[in-house]
Amino acid sequence: MSTQQAQTSVDVRGIIAKRDLVVDLIRTACVVLVVFVHVTMVGVAADDAGIRVTSPLQELDWYIAATWIGQVMPLFFVVGGFASAVGWRSTVQRGGGPRDYVATRLVRLFRPAIPLFLVLAIGLVTATLLGTPRDLLAEVAFGIGSPLWFLAAYGITQCCVPLMARLHERAPWATLAGLLVLAAAVDGVRLATGVADVGLLNLGPVWLFAQQLGFLWADGWFARRSKLLLLGVAAAAYAVLVPMTSLGLWAPDMLQDLNPPMLPLAFLAIAQACLVQLVHAPLTRLMRTRAAQGAVFVLGRDGMAIYL
Repeated sequence: MSTQQAQTSVDVRGIIAKRDLVVDLIRTACVVLVVFVHVTMVGVAADDAGIRVTSPLQELDWYIAATWIGQVMPLFFVVGGFASAVGWRSTVQRGGGPRDYVATRLVRLFRPAIPLFLVLAIGLVTATLLGTPRDLLAEVAFGIGSPLWFLAAYGITQCCVPLMARLHERAPWATLAGLLVLAAAVDGVRLATGVADVGLLNLGPVWLFAQQLGFLWADGWFARRSKLLLLGVAAAAYAVLVPMTSLGLWAPDMLQDLNPPMLPLAFLAIAQACLVQLVHAPLTRLMRTRAAQGAVFVLGRDGMAIYL
């Protein structure tokens, strides 16, 4: 091995040693799970009535209960908050500012989407010219486009990182409480008016709340808490969800509460952040193996492209 290769190997090991590889593992696992869920949620049936879109996963008896575990988007924004806190602090240390951070993050987020949008545009125009029934095409286009809400939501949170990081440094708990109240207020207006589109305003408060939990994670707050406390907080968060989703104001289906994002997802983020810390030690041991590191590197490197 040459001196340069040896130095590169040392550098890589140093980088790995400084990273919380559990964050990379969770982020990769979330992407894979989200892809799997979206694939299994959509089916196409052909019968005497013609071609129609079905949702086979939602027809299963255990589907709703599974969403309380399998709805991992809150957790994704939590680990995204961890990565954002680390990235922002690194930008500041290098002498950069909000513009540098936001530009870098948005380019990284949206660049993989450009080829997808081109393919979809060509496909939808071609299908229209071939005379595909308008109703079927609209349903297909909506189904294809609905997962892309993530680009807007994550883009919003990334643009807010410099501001939210300053608020976190000055008043972390007040910031979390304010976001929770704001999310509840948006849901209140949506429920009172019956205008579902009002709920889109929660693309900010709900996901920023999850991101702020990631800031706490980056600070080591969860790591310093006892396992008993973490378990109690997670149980309390799930306990709050029971009456919330039993009153008819919010759906017990956590995937339904995703569009638009609703208050229950904030409590789900709290529970998931605590539960992850409870299993952080065994996940850390797992990520010391070359097999796990290799899988996470291969899948995580192109995570956004895989998602798209």
